[in-house]
Amino acid sequence: MSLTRVSVTAVRNLHPVTLSPSPRINILYGDNGSGKTSVLEAIHLLGLARSFRSARLQPVIQYEEAACTVFGQVMLANGIASNLGISRERQGEFTIRIDGQNARSAAQLAETLPLQLINPDSFRLLEGAPKIRRQFLDWGVFHVEPRFLPVWQRLQKALRQRNSWLRHGKLDPASQAAWDRELSLAS
Repeated sequence: MSLTRVSVTAVRNLHPVTLSPSPRINILYGDNGSGKTSVLEAIHLLGLARSFRSARLQPVIQYEEAACTVFGQVMLANGIASNLGISRERQGEFTIRIDGQNARSAAQLAETLPLQLINPDSFRLLEGAPKIRRQFLDWGVFHVEPRFLPVWQRLQKALRQRNSWLRHGKLDPASQAAWDRELSLAS
């Protein structure tokens, strides 16, 4: 699958921009501050409904603009084109559309346009906490194995609930066995 077209409006310093990337290798070059990283951020926004540069929305939307939008077209493995769009407003509202229909969640975007960001912060995979490595591997498996997401969600829910019981000291041996069974089924 490949991104065949991307149109960006009001993402950081990008004025309305439309690109038609090659299905193979693309090289972005230009002066500092010319928008190279902003183009990558817009593509990341299109694929994951969030920025890789900022946890907050305000810096992503161009100054004095009410919202930013990114539209893209992806050529799927079966040769069919899929149209994606995301609009993020300054007040926090956002709309995700896939082929003209509202998406249920950002996970639908990730299924259609799988992305894996490798940047200077990626060294945390080697030096950081094990949680970072698990998240990286989980993300990769999510794109390779379609059945992974619901299993992973079930496991995360079971872990949160079991850990809550442990924190409150309310987990007797029978309940512990039940949670262990649920965790093993979800693993």
